Amino acid sequence: PAQPTSTYGLTKHLQEQILNFHCKAGHFSGVALRIAYVTNADNLTDKYQRQRPSVNWQFIDRRDIAGGAIAALTTGIDANGTYYLHGHRDGPTHLETEPTARDLKWTPKYDFSNWPDDKPAS
Repeated sequence: PAQPTSTYGLTKHLQEQILNFHCKAGHFSGVALRIAYVTNADNLTDKYQRQRPSVNWQFIDRRDIAGGAIAALTTGIDANGTYYLHGHRDGPTHLETEPTARDLKWTPKYDFSNWPDDKPAS
């Protein structure tokens, strides 16, 4: 987020600002990939081997992360900046995903549409 609300978020934001500074100064080009909650789309096992009962807009499959990273490394354009990787059909309603599709020519292959969505907090 542009205005981080945690130390974790602040460190990510600062890393992106350092990257953007060096890209704009012409020192090098590079991208930051913002990756969502890593979960296997086949069985909803997360990166900690916990089984999830349902999904939300933050989910992404590890294979899509690899595809997004390959797209970032092999894009023929001078892509600089931050790009969001997600795997849920509702990702675009929460994240600015158009630049990722346009600049990196990447969209998720594993969309989690066959799993139930998390219940909204009451």
